[in-house]
Amino acid sequence: MIGLFPFVVLIAACIFAILTSFLITPLFIKIAFARDILDRPTGLKNHKTPVPYLGGLAVYSSFIIALALFFPVDQNLSFFLIGSTLLLLIGLVDDLMPLSAFYKLLGQIMAALCFLKGGFFLKQEFIGSFSSPLFPYLFMAISFFWVLTIVNAINLVDIMDGLASTSALGVFIGFFVFACIFNRYCVALIISICIGTLVGFLHFNKAPAKIYLGDAGSLFIGGILATIPFMLPWGTYTAFGFLTPVIILGVPLVEVLSLVIIRTCKGTPFYLGSPDHFAHYYLAQSWSKKSILVIVTAFNIILIIVSLLFNLGYLSILSTIITLFLLLVAWCATLYGKYMLFFINKK
Repeated sequence: MIGLFPFVVLIAACIFAILTSFLITPLFIKIAFARDILDRPTGLKNHKTPVPYLGGLAVYSSFIIALALFFPVDQNLSFFLIGSTLLLLIGLVDDLMPLSAFYKLLGQIMAALCFLKGGFFLKQEFIGSFSSPLFPYLFMAISFFWVLTIVNAINLVDIMDGLASTSALGVFIGFFVFACIFNRYCVALIISICIGTLVGFLHFNKAPAKIYLGDAGSLFIGGILATIPFMLPWGTYTAFGFLTPVIILGVPLVEVLSLVIIRTCKGTPFYLGSPDHFAHYYLAQSWSKKSILVIVTAFNIILIIVSLLFNLGYLSILSTIITLFLLLVAWCATLYGKYMLFFINKK
């Protein structure tokens, strides 16, 4: 566990990031209005008035300022920052001048390669006692796919006021708990800054949103969430500990899976937009945006608890799978229960 004094520094970094984000976000709101960088309600977008689109730059600036002040100078984060900054720039270009899916994917691939070059990939120490000569190649392939999946998962969740910020905040808190348990101070410091940045930003991003993350913000946050798991020794207490990040990231991963399934069933390419996100289903059932954020937060808390019990050995792999299946059933019941009852009554 992390000691008392380092933990105080983590809290100080988080508070500083909150204040920085809270103070700097209004500046980007003004810049967005002055430069007409606004997200106007068209197509699937149902907000009533144009909303500033520079939330990603606000989050990035707050993160970099806090990181520069608190992060130890002897630690090298070059490729981590290059990869995450590249994702921010790709998203920013897409916010200003929409890119095709091909160019967005190409940029994400370049960012993923930066992360791999920096050593952010699955390693032997993360999975405990398993070993094989083929593992290094398999690990690289899995890590590459993981980065692209998580980056796009956070981007897909970002379709409602405060939703991506709230979802990411829950995941960061889960990672922070494990960073403290594994005594990884520098990783915990990065996460605490991310938590503070999102808390400060969420004040302006919650409904009714005064600013959006945009693709710049969601891709940047997704890049950090994708690489954090490669910084922690998940196999410390259990051989299957490497599955823990999958549990913590359950909400965005289920969003990706459900969108692929639903859009495939509809005959729509999975990478094209459609009103099939879980938030759309909640809104269609007259849920308020605040209620949606509450239920997402509740599921995040439950997933963090399950991941802790699993990683620390209190839940077996079978018990964990059963628990997650029951959670998935509960999630689907809140989403699609009304429609299922409609079809049953119709028959």
